[in-house]
Amino acid sequence: MFNAWSANSNAVTRFMLAEARRIAAGKSAVYFKRHYKDGSTRPARIAVNGFVDAHIARSATQIA
Repeated sequence: MFNAWSANSNAVTRFMLAEARRIAAGKSAVYFKRHYKDGSTRPARIAVNGFVDAHIARSATQIA
């Protein structure tokens, strides 16, 4: 389960994205809800593909 976030720095945003990618690794899809300013909500799904592993490897070298 993910929670929405807002960060005051790029470092925090990069950390959160790296963790999201790490958690999504090995999964087939990520399900979530989009919340809009008008109060409406829409369920959504993103397929997790082979690019996730490449992003994990790349972000690990950037954080280290």
